[in-house]
Amino acid sequence: MLDRLAQACRNAERGHRAAALAARDAEARATFLRRARERAAMLRELEALSWELASERTGRPADRGEPLDPAGAEAEAERAYVEALADPDLPVRARLLFERHIYRIRDARSALRAMPGPR
Repeated sequence: MLDRLAQACRNAERGHRAAALAARDAEARATFLRRARERAAMLRELEALSWELASERTGRPADRGEPLDPAGAEAEAERAYVEALADPDLPVRARLLFERHIYRIRDARSALRAMPGPR
């Protein structure tokens, strides 16, 4: 659940930043940037909660270098891309982009598995 909420905050932050770049007037740009900062702050709060809950579960301080289970997030991302690739109506340029993303995700997953310690 926290992973989905965190991803929603990341997406909202990126969306607000993109809207700020496209905004034609300073007031709108400032509003979008303020909202992007709010979403970034919300993400930090979710990460803090995730670390706290992990500490309570394990009885040890959570490793803040690995917030919100990156291995699980990468696995979920790979599944989502594979499902998207199954769409027969997917445009070729999207298919090529998704395949490149899957390659990056798999590379990241391999690197995570090679890391010492719990993940």
